Amino acid sequence: MAVALPGMVALGVGGAIVGDTATATAVGWVADAIVWVADAETLIKITYDFADKEKVEIYTKEIDELGVEFELEEELKAIVESGLQSIGFGSGENSLESSRTKVDTSGDSSEREEEVESLASTVERIMKNLNLKITQLRRSLEESRSNNEHLQSLTEKHAQDIVENMLYIKELEDRERMLAQNVERLMVKIKEAEAEVARWREACELEIQSGKHEIEQRDTVVAILTQELEKRKTDLDISNRKLNKKEELAAAAQATAEKSLQLADSTAARLRELVEELSKQLEEAESRYRNRYKLRHICWPWKTLKLSTATMNNRVKNVKRMLSK
Repeated sequence: MAVALPGMVALGVGGAIVGDTATATAVGWVADAIVWVADAETLIKITYDFADKEKVEIYTKEIDELGVEFELEEELKAIVESGLQSIGFGSGENSLESSRTKVDTSGDSSEREEEVESLASTVERIMKNLNLKITQLRRSLEESRSNNEHLQSLTEKHAQDIVENMLYIKELEDRERMLAQNVERLMVKIKEAEAEVARWREACELEIQSGKHEIEQRDTVVAILTQELEKRKTDLDISNRKLNKKEELAAAAQATAEKSLQLADSTAARLRELVEELSKQLEEAESRYRNRYKLRHICWPWKTLKLSTATMNNRVKNVKRMLSK
């Protein structure tokens, strides 16, 4: 029995060492799990922000590996419990009570009882710590599973968003393709319009040049016509002056003619009176001669009277001609 106790103590110490090692390992795994969960959440947020499907798949695989690590922790816990049970320690309060009864029946000395009590207290403390760590690990595992489910839902939602974004990107690419085609068509039309504008510009320049030439010719013609007009004006002024002079001369001649006509009229009137008087005298003389002498020939003053009568007749004709004019 004395040999068995040191062995039990050694096994207890070894179990305690194994328990502490398992606890440290479990704590490390829990810390790593928490870090992995935080990293996974951060990466999922980054993935949700940048819409990268491959990163989401990688983070999902990492979460699955984290679940495998928790499963390994459960297996390690089972191995530790089975090792403790194999050396005579059960799990929880029942194992402690059985170990105490075995120690009480194995010896009578107080030292052995103290050793057994110290060993039992050590084992009890180790088991409490292990149960506490296991509880914490279970909680962490549940949290990680809930986070994993949340991440999976986010991943699915993000995958759906990625599909929608891919469709939208495809639609945008189609629109971009159509816009590129429209731009190409517009560029072709713009080039055609530019060519047409160049042709019209060239035609307009030719028209402008011809118009300038026509304007120069017209200016030359206008200058010539202006000179001719000036000459015509000068000639017209000279003609007007000559005409004025002629009118003045005509007026003077007309006045002179009127005066001459008046003088001729007065002279003709006097001559008519004289002719009438002479005619009367002649008729009276002839009648007296015929009545008194009834001679065939009269020598004197017949010839003189005949000459004066002819002269008077000529004068009367000249006066009548002048009056008619």
